[in-house]
Amino acid sequence: MFELATQFAGCYNNASENHSNAQPSEGIILFLTYVQPIVAVVGILGNLIVIILLNSTSKETACIFYLRCLAVFDCISVTAFQCSFYPLMVLKVFLMSRFGPTFKAIDMYFAKPGVCQVTVFVSFTSRTLSTWTVVVFTVERLVAVVWPLKAIKCFTLRRSQLHILITIFLSLLVNTPWIFALETVPDPCGTEEFVCRPNEVLNINRIVEVLFLSVLPATVICTCNAVILYKIRHHRRPGADTESHPVHGFFVAHFSTTMQLLTVSFCFVTLTLPSAAINVIQTFNHFFDTWKDSSGVLADTYYIAWFLFMINLSSNFFVYCLVRKTFRKSALGLFRRRRLFYPYRRETSTRQIAQNETTS
Repeated sequence: MFELATQFAGCYNNASENHSNAQPSEGIILFLTYVQPIVAVVGILGNLIVIILLNSTSKETACIFYLRCLAVFDCISVTAFQCSFYPLMVLKVFLMSRFGPTFKAIDMYFAKPGVCQVTVFVSFTSRTLSTWTVVVFTVERLVAVVWPLKAIKCFTLRRSQLHILITIFLSLLVNTPWIFALETVPDPCGTEEFVCRPNEVLNINRIVEVLFLSVLPATVICTCNAVILYKIRHHRRPGADTESHPVHGFFVAHFSTTMQLLTVSFCFVTLTLPSAAINVIQTFNHFFDTWKDSSGVLADTYYIAWFLFMINLSSNFFVYCLVRKTFRKSALGLFRRRRLFYPYRRETSTRQIAQNETTS
């Protein structure tokens, strides 16, 4: 995602010579040009359905609250991703391959004063919220499995709401410097247009991005999930003396919730770990000036990794249907009501038309 900022650099006449990363293959760009918008639409609609269904639940729990917040943040992230990464990193490359380097409509729009700064800020903030929401409920599940008595006292619904508020505040605070990492200046090529040029703040943000959005979340989530799986396996092992333990009832009661959130966390890690790894590689290339050594394979890997990240943001509805039986029933009920409602409306409209024709 850092490459979003570097796409603003340079002048329009040399827009095709941005060396922030090697150019991907034509097949990758062609695939993403047509498929990524479909994934985005499915993701936005799916997350909206998740929000509606979880809002209609009669009992509010910390698990439902976290899943609803994740759907909200992912919906924002999908929208921001599609409005920033797609036009700058996919559609722009596709159109330039068709119309040549003279194509500059996308650059002209994003180079407007304030647009490039807001675009980068919203993109990084929404991604931070999605990532650290998963980190927060993964850590809570770890405490619930390892120290269940502490979890009973500490992890209430009100505490979960407080954790999300803190996450929102820290995300805004950490990503605010992105607003100041780009400056709107006249085009150095002598045109009458403007360009957004990165400044020295960008390098600091680069380090923060890698640590705060790639290395640290991946380390925490993978470690917590490994410990949770070990504890669950040990607890359910035949002969383990746990049934007489005073927290055995708590463990059984919250086992379903733990497995649901663990599945969500596992899907998140599987689909986002490639983008985290490629982000570290791109950071190394940036600071050690090894862009010239980047091959087309690395560029293809970069685009595929971020496409997997997009799938992660768009998969909540399908993952929740997989892990939550009540959610799956609610979704089926929603679609059945819709299917029964529209034939009823058509029948009513036909009856009214017939009555009107009879009276006339």
